[in-house]
Amino acid sequence: MWSGRAEGHFISHGGKSYFSPSPIRAVQVPKTITDRDMNTLPFKNGIKWPELQNPVWWTRAYGWACFIPLQPLLTFYPFDRLLIVPPARLNHTTNMYSLPSETIESWDRLTFRLQDMVQLLCATYRLPAVAPYTPRGWNYFREYRSPRKVRALAYASRDWFMVWSGLVAFIVHFISRLDTQPDPITVDSKSAPPPHWKALLRRVGYSEEWLMGMERVAFANVERAGLFFDHIAGPSTIDPTLPTLSWFHERGVPVWYEWNENVTGLSQADRDLYWDILPPLNPCKPAEGFITPAPSFEDNLPSDGETCGRGPCDGGEWWNSESMIAARREFMLARLKEIEAMSLSRQGKETLQEMQVRLQRERDPPVVSAPVYVWVVDDNDCRKLVRQVVTGRERMETLENHRGSQKRYFSALNVWHCCEDLDPGEWDEGESDWDEGESDGDEHIIGSKPTDFMVEEPLLSNRVVTPPPAEGQSFIATDYTTPEFTYTSSTNASTNQDLLFESILRALSRYYGFVPPLPCPTPDQCRQWTEPERESAIFTRVLGFPFSEPGLKEFLCTEIAHILYSFYQTFSKRHVNPAANIHPHFDLSPLCPAPLATNPRIRDIVVITRGSQDDEAQEAFYVFKYPGPFQVAVKDAATALAICRWGITDPEALCLKLLSTGIAFHTFKNLPSLPRSAPEAEIRYALPERPPNYIFTKDDYEKYLHMFQNLLRNPRMRAALLRGGILWRLAWPFVSDIDILAGPTASANLVVTHPHDTTYFIDDELSHTEMALLLGTYRCFTGRGDQVALKSWWPHVHTYEGSGENYGRWTQFRENDYKKRLEAISQGKAQPLSVAMWRDKLRGRPELKTWKAVLEEESKCFINSL
Repeated sequence: MWSGRAEGHFISHGGKSYFSPSPIRAVQVPKTITDRDMNTLPFKNGIKWPELQNPVWWTRAYGWACFIPLQPLLTFYPFDRLLIVPPARLNHTTNMYSLPSETIESWDRLTFRLQDMVQLLCATYRLPAVAPYTPRGWNYFREYRSPRKVRALAYASRDWFMVWSGLVAFIVHFISRLDTQPDPITVDSKSAPPPHWKALLRRVGYSEEWLMGMERVAFANVERAGLFFDHIAGPSTIDPTLPTLSWFHERGVPVWYEWNENVTGLSQADRDLYWDILPPLNPCKPAEGFITPAPSFEDNLPSDGETCGRGPCDGGEWWNSESMIAARREFMLARLKEIEAMSLSRQGKETLQEMQVRLQRERDPPVVSAPVYVWVVDDNDCRKLVRQVVTGRERMETLENHRGSQKRYFSALNVWHCCEDLDPGEWDEGESDWDEGESDGDEHIIGSKPTDFMVEEPLLSNRVVTPPPAEGQSFIATDYTTPEFTYTSSTNASTNQDLLFESILRALSRYYGFVPPLPCPTPDQCRQWTEPERESAIFTRVLGFPFSEPGLKEFLCTEIAHILYSFYQTFSKRHVNPAANIHPHFDLSPLCPAPLATNPRIRDIVVITRGSQDDEAQEAFYVFKYPGPFQVAVKDAATALAICRWGITDPEALCLKLLSTGIAFHTFKNLPSLPRSAPEAEIRYALPERPPNYIFTKDDYEKYLHMFQNLLRNPRMRAALLRGGILWRLAWPFVSDIDILAGPTASANLVVTHPHDTTYFIDDELSHTEMALLLGTYRCFTGRGDQVALKSWWPHVHTYEGSGENYGRWTQFRENDYKKRLEAISQGKAQPLSVAMWRDKLRGRPELKTWKAVLEEESKCFINSL
């Protein structure tokens, strides 16, 4: 009886059996090769990363390929810059397309630093590894006549970085076997062991962030290609300095070894030595074909009714066939039909002034201020398209790159939608995936001869790191679409006073239940304002306006301002009952001239809860029973009563109204029973990490923006707009109203039981990690062991929602503060803040928190009394 613990599986191929202690996985048994074979180079001309994910036989030059990951490592520094592949840009001088210059420079810096590092480490520690050609071999830096070819080669180049990540993992693990000095201690002596690899890289200028990133890439918890060997001892049978199969297995690399008399005849001592890769019991030889070889690449092409694999870069150009284009065109026409219906619905509800603005836009469509969306091939299904948001700086260029038949402007929504598949035109068959005979002098192009792995001296490059993009080239845009939640100030003081009068009075009436006296004082009815400036500033801040707002000081000298100030003072005192003391102006009082109790819409509110009554974390939802594809719900009683005051009973119109204010809400879909199939498994995300004392730059924020837009491609991220507050403000320019009006997605993860029957409400909800990523959160090491501090570009949702700056909606004061923060980031003057720092920054005014708390208590009592 053996003492091994491996479960494992067998593979029979060519009359031989192979055992693997790793979990079962369908693979092809690679062709047996040795170091003496002349054709051992696995990196053939044009081979791609997915074709290198099969196990390999061990050779000294290319055995490291067993560490190649099967999943991308695009959330790990420094590969996180590859997370987003930006759209191709048109060079108006050459009329050719290429990646943006800043992207090419960033990828080049990564390529050269990886190449220099690998050459240095291989030379210093005499590692058994020959590097493949660099990602520049895919010519991502070139210009092409078609933007599709730029995109395809960019994806292939990005994938090739994952091959290099496998080489990095092998190098870091292999050096850990060697006798080196501990880090960070380094002794310069001929008799001393070589320095630790981190110390060596520090000497030549690699940062701590880079070193930490390389280590995390090496120890990433991902599946790897795997290794075949004809003996259970592994490469150590060839050279004692090489690792054993157990060593590979311990590092997460799947291993297979031939099952023969050398294994069945092991002595007890050898069985104890290889206990971790031997089966737990005496095995039975499997029948031929126990594990069938994986299908060929052609077998993996989608047949009719099936979806394709990873994306447009795999499988040649079949994804661009006539049938695929026709399917995508039909998909796009259906989406345009939905957008047109929403546009017509918006037109039917517009005022005379809004109609005049729309007609003006139709005569002269904006090409800079209007949001622009580009529909591109879905990486998961080449018959479908996904929408990408174009940044403000690239809107005009994107519209110029699309013909009139490839773009459409919706004046009522003030948005552009562009798609090449609406009118694809001719594909230039003269261009292949790479140009034969073309070379820019790079010695590491496709098919180049690899350098010898036994280099005596390190070959370091004299290249200077390219500085970050100039200010004019920054990705940080401050001209995104601004939500229409407030008025537009004018240079005319009297106009500003009128606008403020209307805006403040409307906000107090709708959200706080203020009922003005009859007749209502007009703006020209003046009264001297005697309150101190500090108290005046607090008052206007609680109303949602900065004290410096044009026209505000003039507004304070009106009669209505004094009435509002008295209303505000009463609410800011928690021990006073508002309904009993200011009943003439509070619509929850039955003595009010216009009591809310007479509003018929409050009868449409249904209160449902999630969690038991004894649970302190019990959540209440106020659901409106308006007929429609979904039902709108909010979590605050005060917000529910505000919706009743609006008088909107159409769920879609109500959604659009809530979206324009930044209020959190839900779009509940009512189901008679839960779906039999569970919702899609949540994608596992990891927060990016930074070393101690790291100083963030604009480049870090630009990477965050790329990641942010990539996350929002997930349809379930519509929940970012539904959350309201700061998440709503960040997602506003990138998430369409269409996604909200479409209702919950198929992967909706919020489930609430109806209190009066056995039906269920479902909607989309973000996880804590997803919210943290969308807010630009990092795990920053403090230098005290494994202790980390969370720092973020924007405040965490729960920090913001519990602060004295949360009005429950977006206000002019919050917008001004948001723009100041964005401007500071764009100038490189802002850093991510810790949770404690954000809490101090958002402390706000206690008067606002008291007002909200009293209003919520009164609103709950009012609804419960119905």
